[in-house]
This record gives sequence, structure tokens and C-alpha cells, in this order.
Amino acid sequence: MSSIPLITSDDQQEQLYLFAICDHLFAVSPKWLDSIIAPVDIIPTPGVPAHIQGLCAVQNKVVAVFDCRYYLLESGQIHKEYKASRYMILTASGMEAAIPISVSYGFKSLKEFEIDEQNNSIVYTDNDVFRGLIRYDGKIVRVINAASLLSVARVPLEEVV
Repeated sequence: MSSIPLITSDDQQEQLYLFAICDHLFAVSPKWLDSIIAPVDIIPTPGVPAHIQGLCAVQNKVVAVFDCRYYLLESGQIHKEYKASRYMILTASGMEAAIPISVSYGFKSLKEFEIDEQNNSIVYTDNDVFRGLIRYDGKIVRVINAASLLSVARVPLEEVV
């Protein structure tokens, strides 16, 4: 385990896409974001891990729907009932997934966030899906490393189909 400061004022030109899952705020770099889509029909897929809700069709492709609450929230924070208002399509390292989100706040410049360089670090474990912590409107925002998130949440599509 290591604690590494990751976001600094040198990154002020970067933009982030701000969204919520349940009542928790997250942000991701637009370089990983393919699109935001309206709710889709999900095809249930039996026999897959709990974090896979099923499959959906997006732009003539079959994409796995990942319930990332299992990776982004502590187990006590995972609410059984969770309705997505949108799906965020992330693409990284040849992987693609639809991520259900509660609220989409859109693109924000890092200048709109409060960055505490003294305390902006996160302790990494075997699941290094976070780049760091920032604040928006006084609330903590966890900045996601989408490539790591898709890598740890990934199940090859042929195993799902």
C-alpha cells in the first residue's frame, strides 16, 4: 500500500466529467468517456459475477453493463435499489463498458474544483481505481482511473455471452 498525491494545481487545464452514483460524487477524464446515453434495455445474463448487470446494445455493439458500486463504494454503502438515470460508456485499453450513473453533472474544469495539495492523496490497495480526491461545492469527489476500473471489473465478453 502506498499513499501518493496525484492531482496538483499544475493539472488546472484538465477537464473532468462529474457524475454521481447513489449519493456519491465521482469524476473521470473525458479521454476515457465515449458517450452518455439514456437508460437502455439490459439483457440479464445468468451465471456472471454480481457486478455485471447484463448486456446492452450501444451503437451497434454489445457492451457489458458494470455495476461499479462494488468497486467504488464500501460494501455498507451499496444500496440494493439503484435506478440509473443515464449510462456512461467508458473505453480504455481495448475494453468498453456501460456504467449506470444516478446524476450527470457534465464537464467541469479542474478550476471549478477545490484542490488541497497537502491532503490530496489516497491510500492504494489492490484496487487502484482512484486517481485522487478533490472537492466540488464542498463535497468530496473521487477521481476515477477508468483504465484501472475497467481492468479490475472486467470479465471477457465471451464469458458473459
